[in-house]
Amino acid sequence: MNNIKSTHQQESDKTKGVFMFEMFISDEQRGIAQPKGFDLPDGTAFASVKVDNPTEWEKVKQGIFNGLSIEILCDMELAPVDLTDAEIKAVIQSIID
Repeated sequence: MNNIKSTHQQESDKTKGVFMFEMFISDEQRGIAQPKGFDLPDGTAFASVKVDNPTEWEKVKQGIFNGLSIEILCDMELAPVDLTDAEIKAVIQSIID
């Protein structure tokens, strides 16, 4: 899961300090209840997001941001990769930045 890359309105620039740390789909038969205070049908997706960016948090408090969308990539195939340790570290750093 690439939960540390957040954007505003699917813009290309990443929003720093905003990341999803939890996501689940309610399913009473499997014992996955929705959070208290909600009365939504089974199959509803829930997410918890940490906003550690004062500018973005202010927008949440003002009601400018009041929801999120989740982007997925489908039909991808794993390709064999032969990388050095330095190349792996560079890839990880590019994801974090």
